[in-house]
Amino acid sequence: MPYRTILLAYDGTVEGRRALQEGAEVAKRLQAKTHLLAVVADDAGAAIAQAVAAAAPMERTQFYQGTLNDGVKYLEGEGLEATGHLVHG
Repeated sequence: MPYRTILLAYDGTVEGRRALQEGAEVAKRLQAKTHLLAVVADDAGAAIAQAVAAAAPMERTQFYQGTLNDGVKYLEGEGLEATGHLVHG
């Protein structure tokens, strides 16, 4: 039975865009729904940045949300049903 749903991770890097394109090709062949995931890392560097600049976490989230939205638009432009998910972790 072919896959009906595919989960792709995306971070907006050159490598990530290449992987997104390849994932879109697989999803098209399988006629699968796609879920695109972007993860905002909660690491020690982020904690330090939060202490220095209160707006940093929001800016980081906005950056990844914009990146995620661009990825979803790309998938939809390829004729795929796509849903984006932004998570922290």
